[in-house]
Amino acid sequence: MSLPGVALMAATGSSWGLYSVHGRSAGDARSYTFHTFLVLAGLCLLLIPIVELVSPGALFIQTTESGLGLALFMGMISTALSYVVWHQTLRRIKASQGGIVQLLVPVLASGMGIFLLREPFTIALALGGAFVLSGIYLGRIAPRSS
Repeated sequence: MSLPGVALMAATGSSWGLYSVHGRSAGDARSYTFHTFLVLAGLCLLLIPIVELVSPGALFIQTTESGLGLALFMGMISTALSYVVWHQTLRRIKASQGGIVQLLVPVLASGMGIFLLREPFTIALALGGAFVLSGIYLGRIAPRSS
């Protein structure tokens, strides 16, 4: 674990939270997601020359038709649909519930890695998952007991 890695994870979590809060109040989840993707795509295109100046050749990607098709599907269709569903769901639940539900993502991703990709099951992974699930459980029952 490095300080830049921790800082990047904190920035990622914070930006995801802000994106979710802002998207929750958006009128149309599809339109909000579409426009957000357009803005971020434009920003990424603007950053290409800067990245090339800082690290020449870093953006070289060898593409194939199937690879490009899969990348477009995963990036544009499945991700966009997930965000639309997420924003529609956030309108029906409390923000605190949304945060707790979001904590399931690493646990589910780890489980899928183990079962679908035959990733190794480690004690650290089991303990981490147990702590996350315990926190979700405590977050779920704590408001009831207050």
